[in-house]
Amino acid sequence: MKSTTIVMFIASGWFLAIGAFIMLNKKFKMKMINNTQAKDKEKFVEFNGKFNLILGTIGIIIGALNCFLKNNDNVFLGIFVVVMLASSIIQAKLSKKYKI
Repeated sequence: MKSTTIVMFIASGWFLAIGAFIMLNKKFKMKMINNTQAKDKEKFVEFNGKFNLILGTIGIIIGALNCFLKNNDNVFLGIFVVVMLASSIIQAKLSKKYKI
């Protein structure tokens, strides 16, 4: 397995872990709700958890494709980087409806 694939899997795993932690750990979720400045705090925190789960899943898929399709390393690495960078812009735009 290539080092780029390992990095993709590790980064995607972190997104999955953070998303699952937000969604499943009620104590942590309540702390986030109390520290968030949003109109609908619960939906905002839930949105962030789901967004991280989706982003992690997309990253795992791209990493798996990179692992199995050997000739396209740079293509999948570029797609992964673009998805990760674009995700912050997408998340900011989608979360505006929850902001004060």
